[in-house]
Amino acid sequence: MLLYIFFTSAHFINTIRAMKISNKIIMITQNSNLFNTVKDFCTRNHFDIETATELHSLDFIINEMEKTKSTAFLRAALHAFIRNEGIPFFIVTDYPVVATSQHDVNIQKIFKTMLISFMIIAQGSGLTNIKGNFFINVTGGDIKALKDTIIHPEKFIALIKVNDQKVNAIMHHYADQKAFHSLFYIKPVVYKTNEEMLHELSTYVEAIHKRHALIEKLIEKQEQVQGKNKDAAKVLVKINKDKIAVDREVVITRDKTYQKYEENHIYVIGDWSNFNSRKVAGKVITAIKDGFADWKPGIEDQVCLHLEEAVVDHTTAATLAQIIFNDLKAYSNIKIYCHEPNYKILESADGFSMIRKLVFIQKA
Repeated sequence: MLLYIFFTSAHFINTIRAMKISNKIIMITQNSNLFNTVKDFCTRNHFDIETATELHSLDFIINEMEKTKSTAFLRAALHAFIRNEGIPFFIVTDYPVVATSQHDVNIQKIFKTMLISFMIIAQGSGLTNIKGNFFINVTGGDIKALKDTIIHPEKFIALIKVNDQKVNAIMHHYADQKAFHSLFYIKPVVYKTNEEMLHELSTYVEAIHKRHALIEKLIEKQEQVQGKNKDAAKVLVKINKDKIAVDREVVITRDKTYQKYEENHIYVIGDWSNFNSRKVAGKVITAIKDGFADWKPGIEDQVCLHLEEAVVDHTTAATLAQIIFNDLKAYSNIKIYCHEPNYKILESADGFSMIRKLVFIQKA
């Protein structure tokens, strides 16, 4: 069983939202021939190998795992690498398909830990396009069995159990083939000759470049759509029948336009897509935490957040999960309401599995 702490702090997510791909690779292997081949390949192709002990020395990593009974140091090192360097271009690790010793079990944990770390990071707002590229050196067992596991990730993920229900929910999301293969590109190999391995690496890296090019085109199209001067959504709170607050500005009004809103409910009106994701999230957090002179929800009060008039996209569900389970974790009774079209958008997005039980369809 892996011990895992849920890690999606707002600071970390904001730091890596505009993440670039690093020219560094991470290599953790006990195969000296593979090490030399990869080193040779990196020299020829202008890649650097990460040399930090926590992400390079297999002996150190296993000793630390056995000493601490945890992989926390490995996760922290990977997160620090991504924050400082960017997403590693690819990661080389060993993997015994069948573990015949505690040493094998520890090596399997290294691979699983890195997979889960990428799953969690990908839940961050605006990070759905990141990729985890793994070049796996199969050290024991049938490589066909590992390939079958990758094709059908539900089999693999079903075997991983952690002590955090939020992380289990994230893993359940990536048990879906489409979600898993959108995030990961895993190439299992068995070490052969130096020349054969150089060919495998060249083919693999060429495929990664092609995937990155497609992603960049997708992001460019998204930014063109999002960049058309869309204003961030307003956050409206109906304080009482004569008083509303819009983006923290309290207004006395008897305008019939506002009669449809329920008192003590919060409404997001306008664009809450990727381009305005954190700005609108900040408005929602501030409205709930700070309240107003004569309105402020208690941590046990029901907090109703309405998205019927919001424009949402594939990033909104992950943003909602982040603010609910991090920024607003003290509030135990949050409910999210939206009409059916927005529900379908949220439902198909990364992060929805974490908030599914909190989201309700508001009939027109």
